[in-house]
Amino acid sequence: MSDFTAAEAEQFLARLEIFGIKLGLDQVTELLSGLGNPQRKLKFIHLAGTNGKGSVGAILSASLTAAGYKTGFYSSPHLINVRERFRVNGKAISEKDFSACISRIKPVAEAMERAGRCPTYFEVTTALAADWFASSDTDFVIWETGMGGRFDATNVVSPELSIITSVGLDHQDHLGDTLEDIAGEKAGIVKPGIPVYCGRMPDSAFNAVAVKAKTVNAPVFRLPPQSAKFEKCLIDGQPGQIIKLGSREIKFGLVSAVERLNARLAFRALEFLSEKFGFDINKALPGFTKVRWPGRFQSLPGGSIMDGAHNPECAAALVEFLNEYFPGGKYTVIFASPENKDSLDILKILEPKATEFIFTPVKTARKFREPEKLASMLKSFSNLPCRCVSSVEAGIASIPGKLLITGSLYLAGEALKHYFPEEEILDI
Repeated sequence: MSDFTAAEAEQFLARLEIFGIKLGLDQVTELLSGLGNPQRKLKFIHLAGTNGKGSVGAILSASLTAAGYKTGFYSSPHLINVRERFRVNGKAISEKDFSACISRIKPVAEAMERAGRCPTYFEVTTALAADWFASSDTDFVIWETGMGGRFDATNVVSPELSIITSVGLDHQDHLGDTLEDIAGEKAGIVKPGIPVYCGRMPDSAFNAVAVKAKTVNAPVFRLPPQSAKFEKCLIDGQPGQIIKLGSREIKFGLVSAVERLNARLAFRALEFLSEKFGFDINKALPGFTKVRWPGRFQSLPGGSIMDGAHNPECAAALVEFLNEYFPGGKYTVIFASPENKDSLDILKILEPKATEFIFTPVKTARKFREPEKLASMLKSFSNLPCRCVSSVEAGIASIPGKLLITGSLYLAGEALKHYFPEEEILDI
């Protein structure tokens, strides 16, 4: 069978979006089996968490690459192109390799569909990631869950290390209504005897993880409290920060208090990995300086800021970052929010930093709230001016001053196209 073009491969994936979210491991297990179980050839660091998975993954990817390892990174969602989800040493999968992987997967997926078990979009991308990383002979794979953990399609691997970055109220329709329930689902990635490192989370959530770890005899570690001291700096002309990791002071390419926590968690994971696999952690540390993660606390031309904050916890972290780096600053806020998010609470958190809100639709298969509905939510508690526009591009073009673009990574992806060429996003 000849390879698809990249466009045809993307069309095949897009057709699978109608199957939505389907929690469970049977279908992805069957799909991987049809590909020869490529996941069995790989060393995984498995990441779960409500927030922070992508940042911790990006730090680990950059650091292991700096240490000389060929490092795969599977993440979601993508910002502007599905190929972003699959990276080796920071570079997205090429169109040729992407098409070749889909060509191998398609017959297996179609056979499953004929049998009434059509795999979902995320199951296929998960299988694609394992297939490509195995064929690329990667040394390590940073493996990010899509949602939850226990029944997430990524949970078919035996990792070297598990990491749970945080636990908050999100995806309650799938994961449960309490922090304990959600933590229990995320703790589903904990494997017998494999250490699990936990970031900042409420005691009730950590206790749920610890209970799961105890049942499978997995050592569990929690990020200890530490001083929030830091210094601002510039790295290649962009905002950065100088942070302390262990006894070292390091220039760090991501900004915000939340990213300092993510850096500390990644550093703890690297300490474990360096001991287990015998590499010098000092060779990995330049990755903290080089790391970039678009769409998260990102500075844009003209003093604008972009962040994919999609829940109240993320929105609070965004406001904390703005107060820390740009005290007193106010913004025209371009905002969009999926229907399953706590849009009202997010708007209340952002409102003190806004002079005006612009509500926009987003081009995605995900269901987003109508701009008019968001305007009504804002008016229920605020007198700030607001208006609705027909597109993200129209919103950006209508404001000459500083913008704050936030509410969803899907929104961030559309906005990034206005500021940067696609090639720059695909190569970080």
